[in-house]
Amino acid sequence: MDTNDMIISKGNIKAVASALASQTRLDIINMLSKKNMNVTEISSAMNIPVSSAISAVRKLEEAGLVRTDIDGRKKVCSIPYKTLVLELNGKKTFQKERENAITYNIPIGGYCEYHAVPSCGLVGNRNFIGELDNEECFASPDRINACLIWLRKGFLKYRVVKPMNQRRNIQSVSISLEICSEFPGYNNNFVSNIDYYVNGKFVGTWVAQGDYGGRYGIFTPRWWSLSNTQFGNLVTCCITKEGTFLNAEKVSDVNIESIEVNEKDDFDVKIETQGTGGFNIFGRNFGDYDQDIIIRFNLSTDLDDMETSLEENDNDKDVRKHFGS
Repeated sequence: MDTNDMIISKGNIKAVASALASQTRLDIINMLSKKNMNVTEISSAMNIPVSSAISAVRKLEEAGLVRTDIDGRKKVCSIPYKTLVLELNGKKTFQKERENAITYNIPIGGYCEYHAVPSCGLVGNRNFIGELDNEECFASPDRINACLIWLRKGFLKYRVVKPMNQRRNIQSVSISLEICSEFPGYNNNFVSNIDYYVNGKFVGTWVAQGDYGGRYGIFTPRWWSLSNTQFGNLVTCCITKEGTFLNAEKVSDVNIESIEVNEKDDFDVKIETQGTGGFNIFGRNFGDYDQDIIIRFNLSTDLDDMETSLEENDNDKDVRKHFGS
């Protein structure tokens, strides 16, 4: 388990949720994610009384979201964790699931193919990447630093090498990313149909309800105009033996066998919009979720699948020699 993960147990969910139920405290977390500060600096940066800053920080400390250390005569606040993980199954079960999964973090600019119809563009943490509404900018080497990518029509395709764990089959795959519609500026009520393709096979459509703005995203840099897109929805596409699910809602019968993930050497995901609703994809340092595109391969918990395939293989001896069994 990553030491930067904060595991939120069932008994601590209420305290954490209460601490996060305030825009002021969310803004403090956003600032502290960029640099450590004392309460006087927090008060000045947010233009609030020092007493209010102390109260907000104390609430975050009680939930374990902020740590305060003594540096000389000053108390300096920092964020001790990079990721919050909600534990619902119990610690032992949760750790077992983590041990039986392989996770890839793909920068949103790490696509291998693209097609972008204006309005379109790429933004880094501090500036634009190339010209706006110019598809050629999507080929720039600097695209790997993108924190926000948008297009009105087209697609982005990502590819990874399948994890090499020959003794266990992949039982399910999940793809998690922050996404919303695309509208000039922003429009909180603007529907877009966003299609997901995995290994070349259409698996389902996410219906985005808007291009969200009106407030800063938790991690959106303040140089980015408040009149622009600010944040999206965290959408997880999960393909299991039972079918494909988008945020736990079944959208198709395409299952893990259908996408042939155990037969192919690589794995690809294409996010596409064929209408005019477009999409924005957010990466680290932008939006409400400080993450890349996360692809998780969930493996079988024992060697039964591999042993069965060994018995059925015509070249059983050669295969066993290859795997050292």
